[in-house]
Amino acid sequence: MQDDGLDTFDANTTLAFDDDERDYGIAAGMLRMLNCTRTVLLTNNRAKLYGFTKTGIEIASRMPLEAPINADNRRDVTAKAARAGHRFDDLTASLADQS
Repeated sequence: MQDDGLDTFDANTTLAFDDDERDYGIAAGMLRMLNCTRTVLLTNNRAKLYGFTKTGIEIASRMPLEAPINADNRRDVTAKAARAGHRFDDLTASLADQS
């Protein structure tokens, strides 16, 4: 569907999927088994911060995942930033350079 022009969010809606169907409870349970109740979360997705926090895992900080923005990923990364609030510092810089 994405090859046909839909972004990741429109493709999920077409397939009747929620925006994020992940269950963070399993990962939180694994962390608790390791006596870990506080972590640094590597993500650009703000919803993951909330997802882990509501499982009782404390997020000490967020570390962004950065990769170069290019013709192959620009549409997907832009959709994630615009529609879901993902944070991509490289995208912000790339868009500023185009202005």
